[in-house]
Amino acid sequence: LLLRTTLALNYRTDVALASGGMRGPTWLELNIPEGLAVFSLPPSHRRRLRTTNLMERLSREIKRRTRVATLFPNEQSLLRLASAVLVETSEEWETGKTYIRMDHV
Repeated sequence: LLLRTTLALNYRTDVALASGGMRGPTWLELNIPEGLAVFSLPPSHRRRLRTTNLMERLSREIKRRTRVATLFPNEQSLLRLASAVLVETSEEWETGKTYIRMDHV
């Protein structure tokens, strides 16, 4: 119920802002709590969330694997390779090292 209410409020806010009905200070007042939600997490989590290292590493891994193949006969073969890399990475995250421990939140 809270998520549904939040989504509805965000939608109304976006529509009002797009139509010119909501000025900056009103929008800011409605959205500041959402922007500061990260501060409710422990400092160790915030440090990991403020960087894009995880996404950059994943992007480098996909580039590395596609460079090895160099030539793809069609778009589907490229998507299959990229999907395989993503599935492999997902399985490692699910079974291996924990990036962020949420048990003490």
